[in-house]
Parts: sequence; C-alpha cells; structure tokens
Amino acid sequence: MPEIDDIVESDSNSRLADAKKSILVKLLVYCGFAGFILGLLDGASPVLGFLVGLPVTILIFTWCLNDAIQLNHRIGKAMRIGLILFGYVAFPIYIFQTRGFIKGIKTLVVASLFFAAMIASSALGMLLTYSGGEY
Repeated sequence: MPEIDDIVESDSNSRLADAKKSILVKLLVYCGFAGFILGLLDGASPVLGFLVGLPVTILIFTWCLNDAIQLNHRIGKAMRIGLILFGYVAFPIYIFQTRGFIKGIKTLVVASLFFAAMIASSALGMLLTYSGGEY
C-alpha cells in the first residue's frame, strides 16, 4: 500500500506536469497570435519585436522553473539570468544539468521539434494576415 508521502508527491508531480503542458499550449497559441499581430503591422520596429517576444521568454522561463521544482533541482542566479537573457545558450545547459547527457539529447530533440512548431504557428498567424502586396 502506498505511503501518504508518495501520494502527495505523485499528486504534486502531476500538477507540475499539467502546468508544464499548459505552458507549452500557451506558447503555441501565443506564437500564432504574435504572428497574426506582426503580420498586421508590416515593417514593425525592433522595439515592437522585443515586446512581442518577451512573453515567449517569460513562458519558457516559467516552464524551466516548474521543471526544476518537479525534478528537485535548484536553479541558481546565474542560470536564471542566462535563461532570461541568453535563452538559446542557457536552455540546453539547463537541460543537460537536470537530465544528464543521454536524456538531455532526447529532450533537446523534442524541444527542437516544439520550437519548429512555434515557428510554424507564428508563420500560420502571419499567413492569415498576408495581403499579397508587392515589396
């Protein structure tokens, strides 16, 4: 018969896993929405591009925080700053720190496929606003 601590830990892990899945869905939906908005604003400024990309950074950082809690891993200050400012470099490092080499490679492959899905979602959003004009 399972101990009460095992049940509580299992329930906590399932809530964290659900939160991580929810964040991934929000990322895909937001990327589609951001692509739609950027498609409407032809020739947008770099500042607007930064502001549109900021929620993606926040959602990815939140995913990492939930993942670290689920894996009982502490994210240090340097890694937190790295995930926010240099996500493309810090994210793979975080993955290898928390999962080791073999599981890290597998996770990065899945993350790359998800990143491709984010790009496709953005492209679909932009395609919906394409007017067919000449450039």
